[in-house]
Amino acid sequence: MKPKYFSALRLLLVLVALIGFSTVKAQGFLFTPTSTVNFTNTAPGSVSPEQIVTIQYFGPPTLITVTVIPPTNPAFTVTNSTCSSGLTLDFAQCVVHLTFTAPNTAGNVNDVYQFVTSEFGSQNIALNGSSVGAPPLTPQAITFTSTAPTNAVVGGATYDVTATGGGSSNPVVFSIDPSAASICSISGSSTVSFLAPGNCVVNADQAGDASYEPAPQAQQSFAVSPAPLTPQSITFTSTPPSPATVGGTYEIAATGGTSGEPVTFSIDPAASAVCSITGSTVSFLSEGNCVINANQAGNTTHEPAAQAAQSFSISPATVTPSAATPVPTLNQWGLMLLASLLGGLAFWRQRRRN
Repeated sequence: MKPKYFSALRLLLVLVALIGFSTVKAQGFLFTPTSTVNFTNTAPGSVSPEQIVTIQYFGPPTLITVTVIPPTNPAFTVTNSTCSSGLTLDFAQCVVHLTFTAPNTAGNVNDVYQFVTSEFGSQNIALNGSSVGAPPLTPQAITFTSTAPTNAVVGGATYDVTATGGGSSNPVVFSIDPSAASICSISGSSTVSFLAPGNCVVNADQAGDASYEPAPQAQQSFAVSPAPLTPQSITFTSTPPSPATVGGTYEIAATGGTSGEPVTFSIDPAASAVCSITGSTVSFLSEGNCVINANQAGNTTHEPAAQAAQSFSISPATVTPSAATPVPTLNQWGLMLLASLLGGLAFWRQRRRN
């Protein structure tokens, strides 16, 4: 063999070897531009520009099974992807778009975008980011600026609660503590109403933001008293008979307060032998002083009425005299005759004595 042909053959063999070696080396997944993505944004809450990686499979002209596993760390976001799990052919290609949001906690953040294959095992895109961390949040505190009422009563005047909070500019929000839900309520943003006796507890809260912590909950509590009861009084509207005599009767009547409860009548024990009552009819039994008591019950809004009494005397029954027997009368001549007879009788008695 001539030297020039030998040199050409040797060059051809070297080229074939190099091509074969390169082909073997390229089998698997090719990540373009790189299999390692380094995100450079570090400010807490900042979002990186979108990074795009193209993935292409090189290998024997056969089907392989690929399982795609996106990153699990929430700091890395897959904004778009054409990569999916399933069978993949040689020279198949997909594209993935990624961003990184720097967390509030300082430090490095790492994860991978995985391609698990039946031929080459796991091949990954390494994802790297970091954060300088958020500055410490400023604490907040709530201070009540309104004074809790000392005379809160059920159904009485309402109470407007006020408070100041921290510098977050979020409002202080008021609510009734669940333990006091049946005692008081709040309407609008700050008007407290009183529903039942007990302990009213008002909660105050203020949310935080990127610079301020939420304020610790503050509470204001105070007692709610029962509403004062409305007084009642009884007025007799009937007048006892005069005179009242044994055997007679009397219809008694009276008005009471606004509770709606009836006025009830009874005979005072001291007069039980003198008179009696049925419903509102008083009967007179014997001579003496009849005393009738009147009462009216209270309820949840009204006091019982003070007992009222009506008393009067009962006299014996009146005896009707029988008709008188007429007495005979004498006229003038009869009187003269009677005088003559009496005079003659006197004269006769005198003579007998002599």
